[in-house]
Amino acid sequence: LLQQSTGRSAAECSWILGGVYFSAVFWRGFASFTIARLGFYWSVVLGFVPYVVFPLALYFTNSYWLLLAATVVWGWGAAAIWIAG
Repeated sequence: LLQQSTGRSAAECSWILGGVYFSAVFWRGFASFTIARLGFYWSVVLGFVPYVVFPLALYFTNSYWLLLAATVVWGWGAAAIWIAG
């Protein structure tokens, strides 16, 4: 579905989706710092922001590198929600 909707190759789509999971695992190691700094409530609230930004980035940008950067931010959001929530 991602390949059809964005026109990207299968490899690029795999890197985009894999980047989300890799960055979520990476950010879980640092989520405690985020929670200590922001608190549980704001970590969850700000963690949901990338869930909105990533689909917008898919829709509005053609830059592959910007999408990879958005996956890293989405991974942070996922880690913040999982650990704080």
